[in-house]
Amino acid sequence: MRIISGKVRGLKLKTPAGEDTRPTLDRVKEAVFSMILPFIIDSKVLDLFAGSGALGIESLSRGALSAVFVDSSADAIDCINSNVNSARFGSVSLVKKVDSISFLKENKECFDIIFLDPPYQKNMYTKSLEGILTNNALSNEGIVVVEYDNSLVELTIPDEFIILKEKKYGKVGIVILKRG
Repeated sequence: MRIISGKVRGLKLKTPAGEDTRPTLDRVKEAVFSMILPFIIDSKVLDLFAGSGALGIESLSRGALSAVFVDSSADAIDCINSNVNSARFGSVSLVKKVDSISFLKENKECFDIIFLDPPYQKNMYTKSLEGILTNNALSNEGIVVVEYDNSLVELTIPDEFIILKEKKYGKVGIVILKRG
């Protein structure tokens, strides 16, 4: 896995060992970043269920101001820290070892882009989206980028969101949401 574009284009990223982390495929990541390009510059990014941190680091590489990486796995946190340091984004990054729902409850910051890519089998989508709304984690003009397996997950989106874009890449579904 690598960074596709921007300041650290081509940087190879470490990924956590095991089956718990499922990296976003390069072709899907490239498509996602093409869709959200207008939102990236000077944005504040939240990478929930961050895994390797690839989505947040890609955002920083393309001009985001800052990124917060959240994951509950110690292996993932080690990878994220290593990847952030390799990219030299330590001064604009915050890495938090906490489960995403707890983070959303405690968070006081608003983000312009929130990446939501939880483990498919745990079906954390609805809880996470509700937590984003309840705790005002999304800025007024912000977006949520949701990645899911459309063969395993039935995505339920709270009524407070509108779908800006929706694409499918094989089994992988991408939905970009904004407050309605």
